[in-house]
Amino acid sequence: MIPIKKSFNMKPLVLLFSICFIFRLIETFIIRTDQTIIQENFIHKILGILILAFGLKYYSFSWNSIGFKRKSLFHGFLLGMILGLITFSISYFIEIIILKINNTNIWLEFYSSGFSITGSTVKNTSLFLITLPIVFNLINSLMEEGIFRGLFLKLCLKKYSFAVSNLIQSAFFGLWHIVMTIRSYLDGDMSLNAALFMGIGYIMLSFIVGIKLGLLVKYTGALWTGFFFHTFNNSIINLLHVITPIQTDSLQIVRVMFAQFLSLFIVWIYGVFKNKSSKFSFTSKEIQNID
Repeated sequence: MIPIKKSFNMKPLVLLFSICFIFRLIETFIIRTDQTIIQENFIHKILGILILAFGLKYYSFSWNSIGFKRKSLFHGFLLGMILGLITFSISYFIEIIILKINNTNIWLEFYSSGFSITGSTVKNTSLFLITLPIVFNLINSLMEEGIFRGLFLKLCLKKYSFAVSNLIQSAFFGLWHIVMTIRSYLDGDMSLNAALFMGIGYIMLSFIVGIKLGLLVKYTGALWTGFFFHTFNNSIINLLHVITPIQTDSLQIVRVMFAQFLSLFIVWIYGVFKNKSSKFSFTSKEIQNID
């Protein structure tokens, strides 16, 4: 066990991130679990949770001390689900309106896209195959919220302000999401220019999402609101599809981006009102002293 001092540097974060990132690369490029009936690269996320547990033990932190507070679970569930329902209801509505303006027939379908050896889309509607992505998204949220908004944020706060610490964890979170774009380019599914454009765009979007989820930690005092919003966000994108006679989810990127910026705006408004009514429940000093 080692004490955390003001002299703390970035090396532990870079090391932990690099180990997790290597596992992510191995599964994405070699194992390719998402291209099997499992439909999800989940192995590196389970390994990431184990790495998180090791990091907590190494620094003498508890799960509670990084934000997984048992007493905040239900409140976080409600806030996260409400935020997800509001933002995505509006986002789906706007997407449908845009398509309707172009005189396009539209309907919604609820299914999980499955793996096919022929490359065609398989619509899985069984309860098990619909539940499976939700379970994997819960694992994903546990790993990503625990590492980025939990361990990384707490470590950074030992030296930096919340604003700087939130920027640092968000930068790592943005880089974390570049892998699939690289694979698409190497597999020949995307040109170099398209890969550069999509890669930079995805890093920036993930960075903004990281900022928002970090703010939720500050405003709520726990990881649960971000955890459940993160899970809802990934699950609804995977399961609820906007269908037209010729395309599926043709404006998905518009829907997703609008939902992220709308939710960021709502979180910011929530923080403004919370700051006026009372002190934030999770200040930098409190994060350092929670046990």
